[in-house]
Amino acid sequence: MATLNKLWRILATGFAFSAFGIGGVCLSLTVFPLISLRYGDTLKRKLVARKVVSRSFRFFLNSLQWLGICRYRVDREEALNRQPCVVVANHPSLLDVVLLIAHMPKADCVVKAGIWKNPFMRGVVKATGYISNAHQGEALLEAARHSLAQGFSLIIFPEGTRTEPEVSLNPLTRGAAQLALKSGYPLLPVHLDITPRTLTKQTAWYQVPPEPFRLSARVGQPVAPQDFNHQDNCTALSARALTRYLAEVLDKENNTDEQSGNRTQGTDYQRLGT
Repeated sequence: MATLNKLWRILATGFAFSAFGIGGVCLSLTVFPLISLRYGDTLKRKLVARKVVSRSFRFFLNSLQWLGICRYRVDREEALNRQPCVVVANHPSLLDVVLLIAHMPKADCVVKAGIWKNPFMRGVVKATGYISNAHQGEALLEAARHSLAQGFSLIIFPEGTRTEPEVSLNPLTRGAAQLALKSGYPLLPVHLDITPRTLTKQTAWYQVPPEPFRLSARVGQPVAPQDFNHQDNCTALSARALTRYLAEVLDKENNTDEQSGNRTQGTDYQRLGT
């Protein structure tokens, strides 16, 4: 039975991710063109497109549950949508951005430049107006500030790539801290966890764990950048101090998860068909 269960989850995982890619193409060929025809205002088009993506990602996560691949939960979801902010999260798995956007219908995010060349996803990021990390330096900061000023929260993974399996947290870049210091918008740390560890950068999609994995997000307390802005005028030292603080917060959350053992299991997780 264990072998059959694992075989089923391998097949179901392949089906789910294939459907994810095909779904992106279908949205790009049908729904997004209709949104462009319906709404002449660029801001309104982006807002509607992002809500469509958010609902699609929620449906995808629920489908993973129905198929018996995973369970997921988000603590304090309301805090994610309370005000425009810079959401900073660790990056343990391939599903991190899916989980966050599924619970943040107005979110903007910084995505890899390669996504804009991906035939399955380029229509999605074009319609939503997500920010490409092909922008560098001041151009990237200006695009992010403009998005925040429009009322969108911005999702950033300051590790820059998925966390290495043997460490709790990769070194953080200072971009999120610099953005918060220059814009004045609060940072909202979110600790993401996936247990057993899977869908890492070194893990192929078919290398499924021996049991359905649990995907969770724990939303922390907002961090006011003004508390770190007194150290210098050019923000270099302040950004470094704020980045160190964020690393401590995210790593502290990680250590808390390790100490809590199985407390995140059970009825707290969404159980749609599992």
